[in-house]
Amino acid sequence: MSATTAASGRFAMMIDGAPVEGGEAPFDVINPFDGSVVAKAPTCSKADLDKAVSAARTAFKSWSALSFEDRKGYLKKMAEVTEKNKDALAELLVLEQGKGRIQADYEIMAAQGWFQNAIDAEHPNKLFEDTKEQKVQKLYRPLGVVGCITAWNFPIALMAFKISFGLLSGCTIILKPSENTPLCTLELARLYNEVLPPGVLSVVTSEKKELGEWLVKHPGIDKISFTGSTATGKRIMQTAAESLKRVTLELGGNDPAIVLPDADPAKVAPGIFQAAFFNSGQVCIAAKRIFVPESIFDATVEAFANEAKNAPFGNGLDKGVVFGPLNNGMQYDRVRELLMDALDNGAEMVVGEVPPPREDAKGYMIKPVVLKNVKEGMRIVDEEQFGPVMPVMSYKTVDEAIERANNTEYGLGASVWTSDLDKGDEVAAQINAGTVWVNTHGEIDGTVAFGGAKCSGVGHEGGTEGLLAFLQLHVVKTKRVAAL
Repeated sequence: MSATTAASGRFAMMIDGAPVEGGEAPFDVINPFDGSVVAKAPTCSKADLDKAVSAARTAFKSWSALSFEDRKGYLKKMAEVTEKNKDALAELLVLEQGKGRIQADYEIMAAQGWFQNAIDAEHPNKLFEDTKEQKVQKLYRPLGVVGCITAWNFPIALMAFKISFGLLSGCTIILKPSENTPLCTLELARLYNEVLPPGVLSVVTSEKKELGEWLVKHPGIDKISFTGSTATGKRIMQTAAESLKRVTLELGGNDPAIVLPDADPAKVAPGIFQAAFFNSGQVCIAAKRIFVPESIFDATVEAFANEAKNAPFGNGLDKGVVFGPLNNGMQYDRVRELLMDALDNGAEMVVGEVPPPREDAKGYMIKPVVLKNVKEGMRIVDEEQFGPVMPVMSYKTVDEAIERANNTEYGLGASVWTSDLDKGDEVAAQINAGTVWVNTHGEIDGTVAFGGAKCSGVGHEGGTEGLLAFLQLHVVKTKRVAAL
């Protein structure tokens, strides 16, 4: 971290390669563990955004003209800068996001992996046909200026997910992080602009919703790549439709995890617990609905309860802590509300406790909760909770479990847990989700495209499909005949 940000507690936006403190009053970034102020972040004005867009459009001309390999060279420098500063970044991530230091280190490692996946990617240009009659080329051009909006659960990883393949494509980028977790993004923007040409990557911040709206509506931005809630994604899609602006939307999920009758509860419980509670459940692809056959229901619930009792929750800066608090007060209130609703409607809390109202709490900590006697129709099952609560439901037949798993507007991820791999593949093929895992859950990397079905998203990130999302297909057909 730079001496200026560390000493003053103030961070600057990066616009056209230079720090900008913004023309309006900065806003506080809160430590979710104890409610203290970590630092102040700058507020972007409309004029600041216009300057960032103008700089990005100017930089696009020379950036897009670079070779694919030259742009990979810049990505390598960005990865090196991230590696060099990983310890300071991890500590800052814990302070503003709340996750345990172990998971903060993992997030930075995931970001590094995504850069490497982009560096290893091949250019998609293809000679489609080459005969004596004609030559047909499928060429790809970068779309232009991309506005990226990231969520507060994985600010470093989500930034890497978007800018690695986005910059590789030849696009220039303006990124807006969540107002809850802007600090790591601002620091990375400062570091990356030490190795990038001016205007290629700008980062703007504000706690006001208007900034996101300005970004989506701005006529100088050619595409929006958004990670966040389904409700916000729908509004972005409506706004972008006015100009047919391209969009990639990675949205919410209500992922089912189906335990098959042949599974051993003691063996599957640790993996499913991690899938449900990683990042304190604040993951779009967390396992949020657990289906267990009646024959092994009690043993499986007991195994989950044992995992919850031993889970190291607490201050993310403390040694050995894996799971931290929820990131912000709004999310704390929502998870508490859904938990109270479940208990009021007959759910039984196997392990855990009801958190106090926010005004009586110090920070946003909710310790792990395992629920049984839950069913469809309860909000904790039907809605995306995004918190450390595991609703476990029994089923009679596998067909019933599949039908109930698919009975949702979401379709981001799902998992099947079994000792019979053929049966696992058979069940996985019947689940309507963008990614279905067998005997694991939530593993993604930049070599394979990731995206959702139904209301969980539009488009993909990572893999060839993720690169193509930043490119426009340009077909050139040449007839090999004498000119008329």
